[in-house]
Amino acid sequence: MASDGNGGSEGLTLEAALEGKRGAGSAPPADPAELAKLAEWTALMQARGSTVSDELPAFPGTATKLLSMLEAGDPEPRALVEVIQTDAPVAAQVLKLANSAAFTRGVEITTVQLAATRLGVRTVTAVALAASTKALLDQQERQILQAFRERWRALSDTSLRVATAARALSKKVNRGNADEAFLAGLMVDLGKAVGLRLVGTLVQEGELPATISTAAVEQLLERTHVEFGVDLTAVWDLPGFINHVCAHHHDPTAAAVPVNDVLHVVRVAAMLDALQTNPYTGVEVVSQLRCSAEALGLVEPRLRMAG
Repeated sequence: MASDGNGGSEGLTLEAALEGKRGAGSAPPADPAELAKLAEWTALMQARGSTVSDELPAFPGTATKLLSMLEAGDPEPRALVEVIQTDAPVAAQVLKLANSAAFTRGVEITTVQLAATRLGVRTVTAVALAASTKALLDQQERQILQAFRERWRALSDTSLRVATAARALSKKVNRGNADEAFLAGLMVDLGKAVGLRLVGTLVQEGELPATISTAAVEQLLERTHVEFGVDLTAVWDLPGFINHVCAHHHDPTAAAVPVNDVLHVVRVAAMLDALQTNPYTGVEVVSQLRCSAEALGLVEPRLRMAG
């Protein structure tokens, strides 16, 4: 399969994206024969999707404990540190993320306890959830068909990139809760991971061609990931705000009301990232990006014709 093009380029601004510019270049043209089969293949995936939840891995135990603590209010620092430290890979990833440019101001954080003190318990809980989810994706990569592993790694990297950007944007525009934006950004496109896993299964079973192109795979993921993502939030019993963002992040219009603040923040972060890194991103994303940019006051609203 051809490269998915998610290496990306830096520096695509909101203004440039709204003018139709991209950082990822142009995708190869789609195969007309595959385009003719997309509706059939999409229906096949949706039919199989009803049983996908039975095949999904359980939400990591550490992450489940952290979510429960987060939903109960501000976690007690000592209890939070104990939960994180019992999972060595998660603790290591927490320190790695806590020392990244997005969270630190140049002072090295060497312990989970110090991270909780410097960053705050809710932020560290969100970082730990990101670490736990990434560890799950890394573990699942071994079960993915070899031809799709590069795309799987790109999905894992993208989820953390979007989460970090959403958190920063929430703080910058003072809209929504930054930690909720981080978590929703982390989860918003995980339906694509479910879809990619299913594509690999269908290829192995002979239901999809082994020669299926990257363009066709991207179309299938785009057509099914919202449904699969909503199912995933239910299977993992994730908080309602994550379900809301997963369900509505491709709505053509979304009201500029406080309940949608996190949705709009995540949409701007996710769609800018998609336009910057993935050449297969559809043109419809630009209008959705504009809708959320206007809702957040990042650009002036366009005049719309009545009627």
